[in-house]
Amino acid sequence: MIEITTTIPSEETGAILAAGIVAQRLGACAQVSGPFTSTYRWQGCIETNREWRLIVKTTPERRDALVDYLRERHPYDVPEISVHTVAWTEPAFLEWVQAETTDIKNR
Repeated sequence: MIEITTTIPSEETGAILAAGIVAQRLGACAQVSGPFTSTYRWQGCIETNREWRLIVKTTPERRDALVDYLRERHPYDVPEISVHTVAWTEPAFLEWVQAETTDIKNR
């Protein structure tokens, strides 16, 4: 199993992305958390903004499609999209993630 994370400008943006990801079986579940404060340099200026984090549980097989989905729909010019390998997952949870990210027609 892997987790893909991205930061987003609002809880509403996260909810829209999460719903689309789960509906298209790109991820088994998606969590929106926040807000938190981010400070970064953008176009030569120091910026401080509230952001939220979207975390998606998925399989390595769905990684590229999920990353493409985020790139196409993300509101930021340069979104943070990070892929994290999970070292261990409860086997029953892993089975559920695999089932939920498999196209129904391929079952």
